[in-house]
Amino acid sequence: MEDPRSIFYYRCDMLSDYKELNSLIGDYLEMRRAYKIRTSYIFLDEITFPREWYRAIKYRIDSGGSGE
Repeated sequence: MEDPRSIFYYRCDMLSDYKELNSLIGDYLEMRRAYKIRTSYIFLDEITFPREWYRAIKYRIDSGGSGE
């Protein structure tokens, strides 16, 4: 059975910009590491609401997801 924490859903319409989005993703990835979850799914509803949202996503992809 899959760990329920391997699925992350967040409604982004209350985030103001890519910095908040990046922080949110970072917090989830940190939690994922703490629970030793190797594979997960991230669903970001209303992703176009935060200003320049694509910057956070690109940053995570370019850094291999870790953001470090």
